[in-house]
Amino acid sequence: MALPVVRKTGWPTNEKTFRTKRDAEDWARRTEDKMVRGVYIQHCGSERM
Repeated sequence: MALPVVRKTGWPTNEKTFRTKRDAEDWARRTEDKMVRGVYIQHCGSERM
């Protein structure tokens, strides 16, 4: 299991559990990119894969 943590100034800390490291890295990269572009929508609570 992999647990990436995305920390960006001005945004709440985000983390999510994945089965593979590659999936975790892809999610972290996409999430950070959305934050930089200003299109990230924070999902509160659990999110099922």
